[in-house]
Amino acid sequence: LYTMRLEDGRIRELGRDEQFWQAPAYSPDGKQVVFSRGSAGWARKNYRGTANPDLYVVDADGKTPARRLTSFNGTELWPMWMPDGKHILYMTDLDGMGNLWKLPIKGGKPTQVTRQK
Repeated sequence: LYTMRLEDGRIRELGRDEQFWQAPAYSPDGKQVVFSRGSAGWARKNYRGTANPDLYVVDADGKTPARRLTSFNGTELWPMWMPDGKHILYMTDLDGMGNLWKLPIKGGKPTQVTRQK
């Protein structure tokens, strides 16, 4: 995962490993990037296994390692910041179906937002 400054084209690596780092989204203040990391780049209903994607956050300056936000043994994809900059909205099958959930960025319990069956 890389960033590039528009002013001078400078490229900065935020991190990499053998997993897919996907769907990055900048925080409203531009200081952090949330993304999904895992070897499965798709949502597969009721998949439980080592390829499941989890959510991570990293400082946009690349000076600190990414911090894991979720550890559910299922699918967590397409994170985006809430306008308050304090919560992440993302898709997960935590309830057995792909629904939107909200998670405090500083840690805490996720809250279900939609209830698709």
